[in-house]
Amino acid sequence: MKVYKGVSWIADKLSVAPSERDAKWMHHRKDEVWLSSALRKRYPLSMKAIFRGKRDVKFKHNKTVIITTHPRPYEQWIYDCLKVDIAIVCKQNEINAAEKRFQSEKSVALKRKSNLSKILSIFSSSLAIMHKKGMVDAVIGRGSYFDVNGYPSEKDDVDLILLKEEKPKYAGSYKIINKKITEFISNSKGDFGVNLINFDEKTIKKPSNKHMPMFSLILIMNGYKGLGTLYERYVLEEGVPVKIPGLKASDAKRIARKFASDLQRDTREIQLRENKLTVFPKNTNNS
Repeated sequence: MKVYKGVSWIADKLSVAPSERDAKWMHHRKDEVWLSSALRKRYPLSMKAIFRGKRDVKFKHNKTVIITTHPRPYEQWIYDCLKVDIAIVCKQNEINAAEKRFQSEKSVALKRKSNLSKILSIFSSSLAIMHKKGMVDAVIGRGSYFDVNGYPSEKDDVDLILLKEEKPKYAGSYKIINKKITEFISNSKGDFGVNLINFDEKTIKKPSNKHMPMFSLILIMNGYKGLGTLYERYVLEEGVPVKIPGLKASDAKRIARKFASDLQRDTREIQLRENKLTVFPKNTNNS
């Protein structure tokens, strides 16, 4: 019996989507590739119908039985993906023990998830100041701590999307706002860690206590078009508003929904033909 955490796979209609074996950037452990392939066969496309479900998954694969939490939306590189936070693989004669272990892992994860309000309170004063200073207009949560089928592990970040509704009328405003956020958080006194995701992921603040939470932030500003993937729409339409003093949850939802409605249609096939996108990440060696 083996326990896996955070197993993702490509679930995309894009005709050039690579196999799990070729999508090497997706997998932190080599022995996960076959599992991702099995889950991809079971759930080949990311669809709204999947997101509405909550049932755990159990199915046979060759001589093994696979038990997982319900798939949730995810994204890697330019692809719509699906992800399960907990997966257990066992032999037929280990099913009872595997199901007990599975429920135990879920309970631990849900207990961790129940502390979300306490975790956010560590960062809320910083968010409030950024909102007051006009760096952000709203914040929504995504990922295992917020998704209905999310089961966070000990090492998971708390993923937040910062929304800036009114785009400043000056050149390079996206980089400038990112720089302001970086400088503000880097100099903040709270004991927490922050990764800022721009075109890559950069740690801008480290916690002094390794047990303190890490937050991952991504800034989206007015005019954001995205790739038009289902995941992007899902996050902006279903993302959970994070409480900020001076901002109503209804206003945060309105801003997020507006961003969702402004997303362009899926243009990845066209951009690939015009060499504006690549099938693989540029820094990944795929042969």
